[in-house]
Amino acid sequence: MQSLPLFMLRNLQELQVRHYSPCEPLDIWGLPQLRNLYVGGIFTLVPQRSVHLNLKSIRRLDYRSCTKVLFLRIPNLRTLEVTTNDETKCKAPNWFESLVYLYKVETLRVDDVVLPEFRTIYSMGMLSLENFLPNLKELRFFLTNLKWKDMDVVGELSKLEYLELDIDAVKDKKWKPKDGGFRRLKFLNIYESPLQYWEATSNHFQSLKI
Repeated sequence: MQSLPLFMLRNLQELQVRHYSPCEPLDIWGLPQLRNLYVGGIFTLVPQRSVHLNLKSIRRLDYRSCTKVLFLRIPNLRTLEVTTNDETKCKAPNWFESLVYLYKVETLRVDDVVLPEFRTIYSMGMLSLENFLPNLKELRFFLTNLKWKDMDVVGELSKLEYLELDIDAVKDKKWKPKDGGFRRLKFLNIYESPLQYWEATSNHFQSLKI
């Protein structure tokens, strides 16, 4: 039986694609009711002129699709997973800074993607932490090779409650957290990390649950 083209499924609210070839961008703009998009393989999205108001969740998006233009077209997104299948991991200019346009995102996962250093971005004035991911509650990094100093900036995210640092998310051996950070963090998971020295006191992680 021949499957229907996507544009004929205008009332579809959830789309799961188990096997997807990244040769062509996935066109979801003809699905105005779509809320959740999950693709088994990494995929790209090309923004159209229309705004998709109902899309709430995207998983396995290629980081090179993370642009200001795209994010302005999906303003109500709540969950985003960014990843890559590019072994060279070339840098996509300003891809991370573009997240500033996702005001409503509550959950963000970054897998195996080249990340600029948080503190460098912040010191150059590229991001205002008061406006950057103001509703983010859950953050996960995997194979991002950050530095522990970058976590000082992460700790200033005002609503962050859950932080997972998976395999080689952070590459340094010593972490001395900045005072006053992670004010609302309740859960912290550090998995397969080179961390050896962690200088934390009662002034740090005051909301952390055991």
